[in-house]
Amino acid sequence: MLSARLRELQTKKNNELKKRHEVTRQIERRKPHKCQLCHRQARHGGNLCPACCQQQRSLRSECLVNQGCPYFLRKTRGMFQWHLEFPELAQWTLTALNLTVEPPLKHSRSKRIIIMGWKESTDIHEARSIESMSLILDRVDSVNECPQLKELNLPSQLITPNEVIKLINSFILRHQIMAWNQVAGRRLESPEIQPDLCQSPRCPNSAIVFPYCADCCRKYYRVEVRPSTIHASGLGLFATGTFKSGEYVCDYCYDMVPKRKGCHSKQRADM
Repeated sequence: MLSARLRELQTKKNNELKKRHEVTRQIERRKPHKCQLCHRQARHGGNLCPACCQQQRSLRSECLVNQGCPYFLRKTRGMFQWHLEFPELAQWTLTALNLTVEPPLKHSRSKRIIIMGWKESTDIHEARSIESMSLILDRVDSVNECPQLKELNLPSQLITPNEVIKLINSFILRHQIMAWNQVAGRRLESPEIQPDLCQSPRCPNSAIVFPYCADCCRKYYRVEVRPSTIHASGLGLFATGTFKSGEYVCDYCYDMVPKRKGCHSKQRADM
């Protein structure tokens, strides 16, 4: 049995070996090399060129399940952050579709869920009819009996998983916009909002009142949007960190009352 001194020396030696190995690995990965998918040179420290990287990101985003807006969703250990609000839809999705789950980002609890195809299939473009899936769906309510599934407007004819994910994401986004309208006390319209998935890479959350979701706004910009403390003033932008006087915060596009005479969209770089 080694003494405490010898164990300390052995641990120190192992740590030094790990550091040297990591330095060597970083040097090798930064050497110029070709993209794994084409003939172009890969990005510095990456395996793909910028064009292939953007293409792969777009393909994965098309099959990514929208996890909703973190501002409204309650904490849950379920796969979907919105499963407490839409339990029938969550159960149907888990039962009918083949899903791949990736761990969440460090600053968010939303898992990345990618639809690979129908249950026991990996073809995202395989067309099936809802009626032909009766054996799969007998464990959940039928589409006609479930209001949430009925609101998806699933066609009775053939439909692909790629089309299903678009309908689910549109459904989640529509309800999130309605929730923000209630918080603002009026109907929010473009260009005030540009509802879509968060623009942060790998983030599966909804972004409604800003190009980034609430979690990413707090992480990268140290701000968040929530009801204004001024009576009947709608929404306000609040700091979640400390800023120095004159420090750049973010670019913010606003249009307080769309279509009102004398009001128009503007861009501000300093808040």
